[in-house]
Amino acid sequence: MSYIPYNSSRRSRTANPVRPDLRKALPAGALIASFFFIAGLLVFL
Repeated sequence: MSYIPYNSSRRSRTANPVRPDLRKALPAGALIASFFFIAGLLVFL
């Protein structure tokens, strides 16, 4: 009886942190891309 809720809670723990990581990774990638884009503009100017 206690083994089944442990698996469900373990699945929720492993499934939930993945979505915030993707949400944090996308803005981070956008910031890095914009940083290199601005740096490239400064170099060409």
